[in-house]
Amino acid sequence: MCAVSAVGQYFANTITYRYPGIVDQVYPSIATGFPYVAVQNPVTQEQFEQLRQEVLELKQLLLAAKAFDEKTGQHECSQEEKVELLRQVATMVGVDLKDIFPDDNDQSNDDQGRIHPV
Repeated sequence: MCAVSAVGQYFANTITYRYPGIVDQVYPSIATGFPYVAVQNPVTQEQFEQLRQEVLELKQLLLAAKAFDEKTGQHECSQEEKVELLRQVATMVGVDLKDIFPDDNDQSNDDQGRIHPV
């Protein structure tokens, strides 16, 4: 398994437990397997900032993992569902992961998908 995939998998596996209300607003079909249902739980500024900081730290780990994979000749092996969850969560808190996971379908709308804390 490539390092980028391992780091991303850990985050994808644990985010739904640590931030259940926030993730349900972003991409509930990954967490539940059911079609999207809008969640009305307000997100506090503290929750938002905590998740944003964690995503910023995740980005640093992913950049280091990507460099390691490139240096050691590891092939890209991330699963699209996992990458999409990471992209959605990062977008929600205003963090760009395009330097790790280039998006072929870039919509170039910076506010698209973001939540706004109460």
